[in-house]
Amino acid sequence: MNILTASNQLFEYFLKNDLLLLDDFNKFFFLLEDVEINKEVVHLACKQMEEHGVIKGFNLDGKEYFSLVKPLHFYEQAISLSGNTCNRIASLLNEIYDEDVCNVMNIEEKHINEILNILIHKIENNEEPAE
Repeated sequence: MNILTASNQLFEYFLKNDLLLLDDFNKFFFLLEDVEINKEVVHLACKQMEEHGVIKGFNLDGKEYFSLVKPLHFYEQAISLSGNTCNRIASLLNEIYDEDVCNVMNIEEKHINEILNILIHKIENNEEPAE
């Protein structure tokens, strides 16, 4: 396991849980390798999330815990998209719906979610995505 994989799994874990007891990490994380090494990698990922202010670590009775600072759905991320990517998003949605539903100059979270919903539907129905 690498730190990126551990971080992604931690994010999934913290979507449903507020608190992680580090010693219990192997109950929640998919592991194929040495448990002790993976524990250290998960610890590093926790520390990285702590540096970003998402979780806070503490010790209680000799055990290490990590707690969410606030629920993950309260966090937002700002992303930058190139004009080309915005055009592709708008063109795709406008073509799918055969009308202007997306403005290339105003891509919003709802547009990204709509594309994700379409892709999830295709995956769940074993459809090949268009190239």
